Amino acid sequence: MRVFGRFLGWFLLALAFIALGRDLVAVAAGETLRLAPLGEVWFKLHSASLNMLQAGVERRIAPEVWDLCHRAGTAMADGRSLRGSGPFASAALP
Repeated sequence: MRVFGRFLGWFLLALAFIALGRDLVAVAAGETLRLAPLGEVWFKLHSASLNMLQAGVERRIAPEVWDLCHRAGTAMADGRSLRGSGPFASAALP
């Protein structure tokens, strides 16, 4: 179990660096620094898995859980929303 936890941590840390690198490449291409929200990055990479996650949460847990997460993300969308690199990096920390 410990090996799985370490692997998961390193994997999430790698995803954080990939998301950060994506944002930095956009800056190098002349765009302004804009850290993309996690949902936007996930939707661009693989929208089907995001839709499956939503359906799974709504069916197996409760529709209110997904609605709560969606409302929280919408409420923070004024510049403080979850960024692509932040959640992965924080999940990778011990």
